Amino acid sequence: MVCEYRMDLVRDRLVNLLEQAPDRLSSSVGAKFSNLLRETRAICAGTDPATLHKLGRIEVLYRDFDARSQRHADARQELLAL
Repeated sequence: MVCEYRMDLVRDRLVNLLEQAPDRLSSSVGAKFSNLLRETRAICAGTDPATLHKLGRIEVLYRDFDARSQRHADARQELLAL
């Protein structure tokens, strides 16, 4: 039950992050999400393979989002320097 709730929470938080404007994101938001993801991984470690697969996909999607956000921040800084 706790694992299901946390999986829903992690998914909903990532959806929320994806919907925010890139300039509204702070490093603390990313750190909080990473911590939630890490804690959920630990809590759900012994669950069924389907749940672990879903959690793995969320992790991949978050890493992609984080890398894309960093590229956008770098491009913004470069543009501002021109």
